[in-house]
Amino acid sequence: MADRSSLMSRFLALAGRRTIPRADPGAAPAPVTPNFSALLIEAISDPVLIVTEQQITRANAAAREVLGEHVVGLDVNVAIRHPDVRPLLRDEASDGAAEVVGLGGRERHWEIRVSTISPGTRV
Repeated sequence: MADRSSLMSRFLALAGRRTIPRADPGAAPAPVTPNFSALLIEAISDPVLIVTEQQITRANAAAREVLGEHVVGLDVNVAIRHPDVRPLLRDEASDGAAEVVGLGGRERHWEIRVSTISPGTRV
């Protein structure tokens, strides 16, 4: 069975096509266009960040509202300084989740989920 990141890559690669071709078992998935991935995360109402090599490369409107319009380009450890989230943000950290209070507002409650979508890139 394929791992989650491989399945996600294939889904994203195919989602931008009008027709779905037959799979060639030896072929790599087609690259995802930047416009499609931007549209995909903008359609999600919860805050979503795409982090590549510890740098925030994409943030949807909900994430920019919580963390500020300037968040794209920042080191994720600078943008999210909550102590309960720090272990999830380390390069070598495995996927996981943490419940936090106080991020983006004193009494705001969040469940932060981190998943690897490709080597060096997490959502």
